[in-house]
Amino acid sequence: MPVGPSTWKWSFHWQHLLLFAILYGLAYGEVYTFSEGVYRFGLKDNSLLHFFFGCSFPLVYLISQRLRWPSGTSLYPFLFSLIPFLWLGYTYHPLAVDLIRRVPVDYRVADMLPIMEVMCQRFLHGTGVYREIPEIWGGMNPIYLPVMWMAYLPAVLLDLDLRWVTWTCMLSAVGLPVLMAAWKRTLSWPLLTVWFLVFNLFEAIFLMEPNDFSMGDEGPVLAAYVVFALAICSGNPWFIGISLAISLLTRYSLIPLLPILALGYGLNESLRFLGILVFSALVTGLAFLAISGAFSAVGIFIALPGHYLEAIRGNDFQKLAPTIQDSLGMAKFFTQEQLPGLLRLQVFFSVLLPLGLLGVYRRLFAGSDIRVFMLAMLKLEMVLFLNLLIIPIHNLFLVSNFLTLALLFQFGQGSRRT
Repeated sequence: MPVGPSTWKWSFHWQHLLLFAILYGLAYGEVYTFSEGVYRFGLKDNSLLHFFFGCSFPLVYLISQRLRWPSGTSLYPFLFSLIPFLWLGYTYHPLAVDLIRRVPVDYRVADMLPIMEVMCQRFLHGTGVYREIPEIWGGMNPIYLPVMWMAYLPAVLLDLDLRWVTWTCMLSAVGLPVLMAAWKRTLSWPLLTVWFLVFNLFEAIFLMEPNDFSMGDEGPVLAAYVVFALAICSGNPWFIGISLAISLLTRYSLIPLLPILALGYGLNESLRFLGILVFSALVTGLAFLAISGAFSAVGIFIALPGHYLEAIRGNDFQKLAPTIQDSLGMAKFFTQEQLPGLLRLQVFFSVLLPLGLLGVYRRLFAGSDIRVFMLAMLKLEMVLFLNLLIIPIHNLFLVSNFLTLALLFQFGQGSRRT
């Protein structure tokens, strides 16, 4: 039975509080196994637990289809959220500065950021972005999707370290969901506890796995995927389409989600809604491909999965083996000969499992808000894609963790029409 704000001044019915507590526990387990869990449980058990928490979160999240979120909450929770947000910046900004000063952007340390820096410089000088880069490893072909490297253009234009973009993206990924929930008046007091998980995640990044910040390039990706989740929450097809294209052009992880988006919105929204979504995504994607000059590199992007297979089959596997064994993914449970089979499992589950859940959704939750289902599938896709990668580099999992926190902050927003 729907319960309004007059029943409880926190506008948080006991059913929502119980479900939030379960989701919170699963999110804590995911963040914990991302960081210190490996020291407590060991490499293999920790990977299994991380996969379990990651998969369980979206499945439990689907239960909120049955709940009606009370509306009319005040803005006081948002005002109080400013305190932990500012404290987060105050605490970790000095650590970010220290890492930026101590760890150079040097391809001999990690080549991702140096490659994108060269791509940005070429773009600004109009000299052709996707040509071979002879100064890196004696000749390196750029492989990064347009939005991925274009996100660093402001830093290159202003002659700043590229990690400032990463830092800005991380702060935006936790600040924007709170701001949007407050704008929609769906931020309730219990959601303030999510800041505890935010601090745990930032502690893991800056104190336990500092390479994720100093050498990693996931800042634009995690920000883009969080914004895509916010677009789904908004229910605006233009926003969804534009953010979908931007997300796909950072990393292609969302490709298995496309059939679910088409079928889910096609069956539960109007054809006009789906048409606007597809049109805005196509126009945005084509615009980025044209502006960046990436049309000439489409073949490189398509061939990327094959390059990863070649890497694990060839002599490079000995170099990759420590990365695979020390990672959070499932690849450590497979031999070198079995890893191509893991790639097939990744494709199989990433496409078919959400399609099966769509059938369950249509049967059990007919007439419910499609946004909750789409948010759950977005999270599930990220878990399946990342945990079943054949080369699961640690910093890639940041995207899934930030997405979990965003969904917790937005927990009440998807279950009622606005």
